[in-house]
Amino acid sequence: MKSPGVLHHLNIMNIFRDRRTFHAAMVILSMALFGYFAGNELLSFSALLAAGIFIYLAASEHPSPLELFGLSPGGRNTITWITAGVVISVILSLYCRFHFTDTLLPRITGLIAVSFIMIGMTEELVYRGFIQGILSHHHPATGILVASAGHTVYKAALLGTSPVSGMINLAGLAALTFIAGCLFGYFRFRSGQIYPALVAHGLFDLLVYGDQADFPLWVWH
Repeated sequence: MKSPGVLHHLNIMNIFRDRRTFHAAMVILSMALFGYFAGNELLSFSALLAAGIFIYLAASEHPSPLELFGLSPGGRNTITWITAGVVISVILSLYCRFHFTDTLLPRITGLIAVSFIMIGMTEELVYRGFIQGILSHHHPATGILVASAGHTVYKAALLGTSPVSGMINLAGLAALTFIAGCLFGYFRFRSGQIYPALVAHGLFDLLVYGDQADFPLWVWH
């Protein structure tokens, strides 16, 4: 009879032999590299392209890509969880602005604000949508925790290698990103859809970064 330790090791090995899980791991790695090389257009684009390819491969093999990303209809108490996401986003954004900006409310500026909403929603489609959707078939907690950890690594790589890294508390940023990611992931799990996470992250980025007109420039230069 095999010992529990050996059985646990074999279970982990079986998880990583799963092709969908491999695709999710490659997306996490590619997005981390995209964040790390954000100042290099060629390398960052290559990493982003690789992530897109792995997402496409996994989605094309899934019987219902919309369900994989949490975009299919028929969720559970979706409005309730969207409301919860809005409340959490407002609380987190007020906390961030209180500690890192001069004003509690942003002076929202046009297309820049829209771009931040789209960036936040895209991140949710990748992490709470694709990665959590792929890994939740192992266990819901696995999907939530790994997606949140992957998003945290990406964000830390993106900001930690930027010209403004010296002005950022990376440990605090990582903790906040992971906690928020787990909350958004829980909303996705309980509602059965990604819409609460999309709204929550989009609103958070709007309230925190909506008036930071110069903020994204360092990502591409």
